[in-house]
Amino acid sequence: MHGYYPPGKALREIELSTELSFSRTPVREALRRLASQGLVDFVPNKGAKVATWRQADLLQIFILRANLEGYAARRAAVEITDESIGTLTAISRAMEAAAMSKSDSRADVLSDLNDTFHHAIMSSSGDGRIAGVTEGIQQVGLVWLTFHRYTAEQLERSLHHHRELIHAFQQHDPDWAESVMRCHIFAARSALSESLLLASRY
Repeated sequence: MHGYYPPGKALREIELSTELSFSRTPVREALRRLASQGLVDFVPNKGAKVATWRQADLLQIFILRANLEGYAARRAAVEITDESIGTLTAISRAMEAAAMSKSDSRADVLSDLNDTFHHAIMSSSGDGRIAGVTEGIQQVGLVWLTFHRYTAEQLERSLHHHRELIHAFQQHDPDWAESVMRCHIFAARSALSESLLLASRY
């Protein structure tokens, strides 16, 4: 989910099946799941297409994420195990290494690791419902705000937030963890807003 298909693009089962080397059945099921997450629209007599979101809708998504993921971080600070903290630390270090890489796939690697980091926090919250509630909301934000859009300063800020979240979890401080997560999400919203504003000028 890295914005490979632009908003409004038709998603034809047979073409996707050929491109992805899958039969049409799993492709059809994947499209239905993406539709349930708000990433795909089904148009009568025309099939599926990539959903188009207004800027205001996209920015609103980050308010929902801040509330939900802030809550998850608060819960995780109380429930998290040393093993899970170790996992988050390893992911954070992998992101630091990827950020320094000159690889063409750097942004995709960062996006995947970031997704894993956030899901690990959800899993550590002790609330099995929170991951299901936030999955679709997260994916909308991640599709539009990939690491291809980040400036060097924005990327460093994001990585710093991850490090600080880990420190908050190590201290089992729910107030600290929640506040950092909310700042992290709102900083991502600002990055998206700046990126969309810049794109509108060209």
